[in-house]
Amino acid sequence: DKALLLSEGSTKAQGVPEAVMNIYNAMLPDLTFVPEPMEASAETTRPLKSGNQQVQFTNVRLLDENRAPVNTVEVGQAVTLELVIQVNTPKDSLTVGYEIKDRLGYSIFGTNSFGHGIEINEFVEGETFSVQFSFSANLGPGAYSISCALHTGATHVDTCFEWRDLALTFDVLNINKKSFIGACWIEPEITVIR
Repeated sequence: DKALLLSEGSTKAQGVPEAVMNIYNAMLPDLTFVPEPMEASAETTRPLKSGNQQVQFTNVRLLDENRAPVNTVEVGQAVTLELVIQVNTPKDSLTVGYEIKDRLGYSIFGTNSFGHGIEINEFVEGETFSVQFSFSANLGPGAYSISCALHTGATHVDTCFEWRDLALTFDVLNINKKSFIGACWIEPEITVIR
């Protein structure tokens, strides 16, 4: 598979679809951000940051139940995504979000504070704080990445402070669940009626 990214009539990136999509996502909130033309390959798939950096991530970690950083989790394991944030310019409001992607770059799940009605308001310059998203890793076995965003409103296409693709990667292993296929673990209750 190969993807091509065009901007103002010229090629800005081509190659591995996930790498090209990372560049495209970086361009969405800030049309003045135009990368130099590049060949995007699996080897060049790396964390990509965009946004005005008025508010930014200083640390992104996936934590287990004991608050220890992990990069491998079990299907269904309770984890916490911790996003440490620094305010460089005072802001009235902020939306914090994340997206989980599979190894091919397909979005598996994404959400943000705005969509949950959580208001994060009134920040002063130099302030540092964290936002934590706790969830069960009900994902199928495989490799995943997390992208995260700081912005106003519902999406990072609004005023974007930072969009970070490939902020972290992690693997999911099926250690103790029954055998299954697919992108998520949805435990069924099976009843046989005769």
